[in-house]
Amino acid sequence: MKFCLDCRLSPQYLKQADQIRVQPRDSNYISSLIEEYPDKDIILVVAEIPTMEDIEKWQRWNKLSGGHLILAFNYYPSPEQYGNCRWYVNYPVESFSEAQALIAQGSMCLRLGSPLAFMIDKVALLKVQVRLVPNQAYMSVVPRDDNGILGQWIRPEDVYLYERLHDPIIEFDFCRQPEEEALYRIYSEQHSWPGPLSMIVQGLEDEALNRMLPKELGEQRLNCGHKCYDPSASCHICPNAFKLAAMLYNKHKLDKT
Repeated sequence: MKFCLDCRLSPQYLKQADQIRVQPRDSNYISSLIEEYPDKDIILVVAEIPTMEDIEKWQRWNKLSGGHLILAFNYYPSPEQYGNCRWYVNYPVESFSEAQALIAQGSMCLRLGSPLAFMIDKVALLKVQVRLVPNQAYMSVVPRDDNGILGQWIRPEDVYLYERLHDPIIEFDFCRQPEEEALYRIYSEQHSWPGPLSMIVQGLEDEALNRMLPKELGEQRLNCGHKCYDPSASCHICPNAFKLAAMLYNKHKLDKT
């Protein structure tokens, strides 16, 4: 599995990263990053409509890096904004029609939203790189009343299941440097987390211990289609799994007394 890490992380982590993400506030470091990590893709997040000066600067960086600069737009860009740079949109793609439209326009990868994040085998047929954000229950800003249990989080134990996708890459959102470094170790090295999943997933507000969740849960979520929000279907796998984990933990505590 590939990983994309923020440029503010310690060099020991950036050396292991496959891609390095640069926020607009850190764009002045791009030249030095290209020099220090010539074999890595540099992801520049673009938050605002660029000026001609910005576009010319991107073209210089792309040439300097040997084509390793990738633009991640927080909006849908026009072709003149990315020129000959590789690019993608930094918001979650939530339908196959949207995914195919972006691919047709030249987007190099997709950031999955719901329900596509629960249709992995079908997404794999698109043959495009997929970006996964395991530490977010929801990438949408719409509030929900399920405590994040029905969200698109990924357990460290289940990362390998997503290798069936075309060239998948993991990145972490909305966390500070120490947290992202810890998440990298958990997801890339330990491949497990014994405590509450809510400690490593933002937006998940249930204290059930991850080690008590059924091992089959990850496989069941891969292609469930997110039927829990389908008015014509009924699925309670995730809520029941968290309830079971809580019951097992309470039983474990009683057995020890």
